[in-house]
Amino acid sequence: MLESQRHLLHAYEYLCHVGEAKQWLEAVLAMSSIPKRLSVTELEQTLRDGVILAKLARRFLGAQAVPKIFIHPKLQYRHSDNINYFFRFVRHVGLPELFIFELVDLYNAKNLPKVIYCIHVLSHLLAKRGMAARIANLVGKLEFSNDQLEQTNAGLVGKSMPNFGNINRELAKEINEEPEPEPESERQDRELAEVEPEVIKLQAQCRAHLSRQNHYNLRKELYSNLDRWMTIVQASCRATLVRQRHSKTQEMLGRLEFLWIGLQAHGRGTLVRRRHRALCAAASRVTNQFVGLQSLVRARAVRQEVKERHKQLGCSTIEISGLQARIRGLLSRRRFFEPIHRLDVHERSIIDLQAIIRSRLVRARVADQVVKLLAAEEDTVGFQAMIRGSLARKSLLEHVRALQTIEPTIIGFQACCNGALVRRQHAQKSKALHKLEVRRGVGGLQAFVRAGMVRKKIESQKKELDFVAPDVVGIQAQCRGVLARVDWGSWFEHLRGQAGWEGAVYLQSLIRGLLVRRMFFERLIHYHHHLDKVVKVQSVFRSRQAATQYRHLQRKVNVPIGAIKAFLHLLSDSDADYEEEIALGNLRTGAVRAIRDNQELESHVNELDTKIALLVKNKISLDELQSHSRRRRELVASKRNSVLAAAGDVFAVGANVLEKGTKKKLELYQQFFYLLQTKPEYLARLLFLMKNCEEKIKKVVEGVVLTLFGYAQMRREEYLLLKLFQRSIHEELAGVNSLSEFVMGDFTFVKLMVQYGRGAKERKYLKDLLSPVICEIVKDDVDLNVETDPIKIYRSVISNEETRTGIQSSRPLDVTFNQALADKETCALFIKHLQSLRALTDRFLYAITESTKRMPFGIRYIAREIFRGLQVKFESEPEDALAKVVLHMIYYRYLQPAVVAPETYDVVDSVIGPLARKNLAEVSKMLNQISVGRLFSDENPYLVPLNEYVTHATTKFGIWFNELVQVEDAEIHFAVDEYLDHTVSTKPTIFISPNEIYSTHSLVLSDLDRIAPGKDDPLRAVVLELGGAPSAASAELDQARAGEIALNLENRLAVNQDPEAEMKALWVKTKRYVLAMLKVQPRVTLMDAFLEPVNEEHEDEWARIVMEEVEWEQRRIGRRVDERPAGNTLEDVHSLSFQELKARTLENVLELEKLGKLSREDNYQGILDSLAKDILQRNRRRIQRRVDMAMLANTLAHLQDKQRYLEEQEAQYNAYISDSMAGLQKKGIKKKFVMPFTPQWHHLRSLEKKGRRKPTFGSYKYSAQRLYEKGILLSIDQFSPKQFDKVSLIISCDQVGVFKLEAQYVDEPVRNGSVELRMEDLLEAQFAGRQSVRLEVAKLNLNLLLYLIKLSGFCFCKGSSARDVADVVQMVS
Repeated sequence: MLESQRHLLHAYEYLCHVGEAKQWLEAVLAMSSIPKRLSVTELEQTLRDGVILAKLARRFLGAQAVPKIFIHPKLQYRHSDNINYFFRFVRHVGLPELFIFELVDLYNAKNLPKVIYCIHVLSHLLAKRGMAARIANLVGKLEFSNDQLEQTNAGLVGKSMPNFGNINRELAKEINEEPEPEPESERQDRELAEVEPEVIKLQAQCRAHLSRQNHYNLRKELYSNLDRWMTIVQASCRATLVRQRHSKTQEMLGRLEFLWIGLQAHGRGTLVRRRHRALCAAASRVTNQFVGLQSLVRARAVRQEVKERHKQLGCSTIEISGLQARIRGLLSRRRFFEPIHRLDVHERSIIDLQAIIRSRLVRARVADQVVKLLAAEEDTVGFQAMIRGSLARKSLLEHVRALQTIEPTIIGFQACCNGALVRRQHAQKSKALHKLEVRRGVGGLQAFVRAGMVRKKIESQKKELDFVAPDVVGIQAQCRGVLARVDWGSWFEHLRGQAGWEGAVYLQSLIRGLLVRRMFFERLIHYHHHLDKVVKVQSVFRSRQAATQYRHLQRKVNVPIGAIKAFLHLLSDSDADYEEEIALGNLRTGAVRAIRDNQELESHVNELDTKIALLVKNKISLDELQSHSRRRRELVASKRNSVLAAAGDVFAVGANVLEKGTKKKLELYQQFFYLLQTKPEYLARLLFLMKNCEEKIKKVVEGVVLTLFGYAQMRREEYLLLKLFQRSIHEELAGVNSLSEFVMGDFTFVKLMVQYGRGAKERKYLKDLLSPVICEIVKDDVDLNVETDPIKIYRSVISNEETRTGIQSSRPLDVTFNQALADKETCALFIKHLQSLRALTDRFLYAITESTKRMPFGIRYIAREIFRGLQVKFESEPEDALAKVVLHMIYYRYLQPAVVAPETYDVVDSVIGPLARKNLAEVSKMLNQISVGRLFSDENPYLVPLNEYVTHATTKFGIWFNELVQVEDAEIHFAVDEYLDHTVSTKPTIFISPNEIYSTHSLVLSDLDRIAPGKDDPLRAVVLELGGAPSAASAELDQARAGEIALNLENRLAVNQDPEAEMKALWVKTKRYVLAMLKVQPRVTLMDAFLEPVNEEHEDEWARIVMEEVEWEQRRIGRRVDERPAGNTLEDVHSLSFQELKARTLENVLELEKLGKLSREDNYQGILDSLAKDILQRNRRRIQRRVDMAMLANTLAHLQDKQRYLEEQEAQYNAYISDSMAGLQKKGIKKKFVMPFTPQWHHLRSLEKKGRRKPTFGSYKYSAQRLYEKGILLSIDQFSPKQFDKVSLIISCDQVGVFKLEAQYVDEPVRNGSVELRMEDLLEAQFAGRQSVRLEVAKLNLNLLLYLIKLSGFCFCKGSSARDVADVVQMVS
């Protein structure tokens, strides 16, 4: 722990020094070159391009010394010029070399602390010279997070930290000056910094002593007054507690007061009911006794009364009858009132019951009334409206009557008011008219007044005429009626007397015609007034009629002739069809050429970048770089064709193609690539045999395959490429033994599938699928975070807390997984992030599973073929396991790259941020786990809670996969058959370079027995007739063969004879005849058309149709002079009369009927159904062609943008080379100086004595013993290390980039001891990671050999000094 704290302290001090450098640069450059939001930790990476350092040099040296600063967002080797400007500046101001860093220290970030140290020393030096302010001391004044400190500490591992505290002293020592007296403030800061740990310890001890002293005094004071105050304090506390409990109880009782009242009421009610029930129970228990006692008492009283009555009755019997009547009345009344008295006991209950019943009845009546009112609501509302209207009218009538009573008064008042207003206006006008400026216009005003009076008079007359118009119209009508009757009478007499009934009939016909015409014109005028509606009705009618006919056409069974006649024009190619075909071909050619040009241009730019990097590191000469830059420009010139022609190459433009041998070879190559393109088994076997080949050969074959199929830009090529994938899948599956071997296999067809998945259609699908979801994630870049590692979440929580409070957190930083989850805040964030991750994954999953229909056919077809191949190969494996393998392959190879890097696939328009990319990576991890169908284990314990969701999503993904592989065959989708190339007018063309042709030829020839094993195989015959592939005799010829050519593919082999070929030809001819016949005689059925006779009208109509078609064909051929018309093998129907056409059609139909292809029972409906299929297929072809054109245009636009970008990069590189050449010419080449009496001097003297020419770029002699001691020489085949003191190695250079290595033993050449070395070969071996190089003479350490060449005189023109050469010569000699 202490060690880590010590490292973090070093990192903190270093970051403070970086902050000091940043503050000093901002002050010197006045904040013009450093971004405002640049943090201290980002300064190092910002300095790597050298822009800030170059601006610092320009600040002090001026724009002449720093003319151009290279600025580019991507780090390139041209940024080293900016750093060189800074080197010139620090050397100009006299900064010692000890403090200057190397180029690789900054550009490759090998030693960034030394760069910061150099800036500190430079600030001190400039401060001594009075050119800038001294750098400030910020140690202890800046704050950094733990993550920043850990990251900085990790970057400082293995690097020596300079001593920033002794800069002033070290600088004075190097420049031989007395160190400046240290200012008092700096001396105090330095001394305090030195004793800082002791001061901190002393402060801690003092604070501890003061705390203990205060604690002791407080305890002493408390103990002294404890007895006296303890009782008071306890009493106060108890009183306070009691008051608090009492107040809480009162508050609670106040809140529950209504509950207590209700509870008391319930209690009282319960007690009353209980007493009442007890009284009732007691009364019921003693009821029998009381009743018996009462009956005895009553009986005794009655007997006594009866006795007394008997005595009385005995005295008086007169009133017995009356008495009995009274008794009976009394008994009757008693019997009547006895139930009433019994009911009096229950009077209260009965009253309540009656009240309840009455309330129920009232509510029922009210409900019925409400229902009735609701039912009659409309009538009621209307009735109320009528009532309100009646009342309103009555009120209005009364108001009107009241106004009528005072109407004369109101009229008089209005007249007075009008008079007053008129007089006032008249007075104003008179006053205005008397003004001088108005008098001149009086004449005009009078004219206006007279005109107004005339108009008023005319209007009054018009009103009078309008008033009497009905009477006048009636009189005029009567007059016209009289006149008409007079005329009619004369006509009637005329017709009756002279003309007769014939004239009357003729007159009636004229009248009826007039009426009909009048009705027609009225209807026509009505239609013209509603023309838009008429057009709409007509369009709806036509659209419905066309839709009905098209539905008949889509049935493909029992299609009526009317439907075929309506869409007959779709079978003939129009001008637009041919123009679209030409445009599509041009787009496809442009796209393929643009792809190849971009690949070549990108490769050239990458090589230029590498060469410039080597030039910066002084590993190649400027002449080599300039020659490489000229290489591509020379390819464009006419030299390429002349080189090919001189070598007798078949593909030279303008070659003598009439020569029999050349023409034959060209035709063989055309046939060779046609077979490779159309027969997928050949390329499938070749791809299977390439597993153990070098990566370079695999790249060549992959490029040839994509070129051969035109990058699947056209329907035919895409179909053939999918058939290649199908065959390759089965070839690869035949060579695997287990499912895991297939999953882990590195197959070539998978790489081709990845390239196919980057086509225009596939990228458009990915954009439409993922763009909405990813754009939303990018929009929520700040708020959305799905980090699921609890440890990282825990550390981010601590970092946020420290940033928010400014105080170091007390929680430990290094915790385990369980300890991190134990933190409540971390656990809450962890759960939230898991929920967010699940929601995001669910959205991606929903988008993928809902887009099955929109997924490109090629991807679905490949998935289906892999799944079927696995089913056949591994029958014992469950289908779920096989489906997961295919599903993972489709997701991992096609969908995942677009999810992780959406800007690469144009899913988003700009580069996404790091947080959004991290979120997408987490989502991709989830989707990958779902596609594999594997649950999370202990490797990712924090994702184990999502296993239930993974299981559910895997099931959903499996259902989607079942829909995904339900796709039709490629032949049906692309509508192709084995006669595809025999029915098109244009030949298939590929754009390929001669080098690729010859490489493919060599590969096929080397494995011909396995690619074409049959003796009669057509490919074997073609390859054997071609012989061996030509090789490049020179680098110039090889470069000339790198350019592309257009190679037309032809099939000169006979097509396999189909047993039903004659019948198929007859079927096609009959369809053409029927199609021509239906243009003249469309009937309900084909039988009716055959039975209808031919007349002159039919012949004339047929002649007109033939003339129009011939004229259109001539116009088309005239417009397309560059294309030959397709030769038609069928007899030309234009040369036949309609009678002959119909006769031959009937003959062919009868012949097909004999063959069983047609039937008379269904009126030969089969041929009509076949025509309907042709119409539908042609229509789909037009639609697909337009879609292909749009996609190719979009692809071509993207390719052109990329080409412009690459050309700009190439122009920048060429400008850099030109500037370097100009600088070299200005600088000139100094004459080399050789120290006298050194081994090098003796070596050059011996060359002069022997009369040998001195090499152009020098010759150097080294001792093998010295080279062996330095580790450059590892071994020499003919000598042991003991003999190395007598062996010498001579390295000379007479050509740029080519070195000659010679071995001598006692100044005598060693046998076979001379070998040539090419710089490109050495650099390529270094890039390949090789540590040594084996030559015929010796074995040398590769890196040290390159270092030796770098410091030798061969690179003198690139900046090495004579001192460097002398040092290396002295070192190795």
